Amino acid sequence: MKKFYQLLAIALLSLSYSCIRSDQLSDIDRLGAVTQGMSLKEVEESLGPEHRLQFHVLEKSVDCLCLSYAFGKPYILLYFVFKNGTLDKISEPPPFEYHDIEYNGDSPEMKGSKISIRVPVDPWNRMEITLKCPDLSGHLAVDSILKRCPKDETSLAIVPVFIIAAPILPFLLVGRANEYRVNKRTEEKYDPQKIVMTSSSNDVLGLYGAPVKSGEVNGLLVDTFGIDNHLSLIDPSDVAPFFNVVYDKFGKVRAVFSDDFYPKSK
Repeated sequence: MKKFYQLLAIALLSLSYSCIRSDQLSDIDRLGAVTQGMSLKEVEESLGPEHRLQFHVLEKSVDCLCLSYAFGKPYILLYFVFKNGTLDKISEPPPFEYHDIEYNGDSPEMKGSKISIRVPVDPWNRMEITLKCPDLSGHLAVDSILKRCPKDETSLAIVPVFIIAAPILPFLLVGRANEYRVNKRTEEKYDPQKIVMTSSSNDVLGLYGAPVKSGEVNGLLVDTFGIDNHLSLIDPSDVAPFFNVVYDKFGKVRAVFSDDFYPKSK
């Protein structure tokens, strides 16, 4: 029974946070003023520093950096592409493809069912698609967010659930706050923007320690960095992501990609 109340309260927390939209979308007004040619510092002054790296690559003497900003809950993303330090475009993330497979896990309730998984992408192809996307900077970016934002539908049914789960909510709120602190420290330690293009693999290891996995993709060495803290009380979209460092044949950093460009590491 205790486990039931815990799960009920966690679901309630998620529901209550997802219902709060107006405050979370307040930065949309500032988004309309972000236009081509602005520096990263100017964009951060408008929208804040809470962005995530999607890719960073040095190609033909052009330093190309793609960051994502999230708006609302559930999160709605926009990609911000900078070339040689100035904003080149804002675009919607290219869509992913999914296919259904038979569930092969241990849960008896899931036996015989199908689950949807994301089709792996080629990071370089996804990067090229992103770079070819039309620019949405200015009010087009605002329109993109508003069109994709779910309608605010808060159910009165959560009121009796609050009453039922009330005894355990304070403990979960404290636990949630602690998990966010752990997550913040992880984001600071495993910040991919610390990496300087063309630095050596030893330089990268000096920043983050040993990778969680290493492999080879298309003849290039790829190291994956990050840590799974097994956080269960915070929004999954807030969990510090893994990232992937690609080296050239000389052991120098050629590119950095998020897990949206490589198969999921977690």
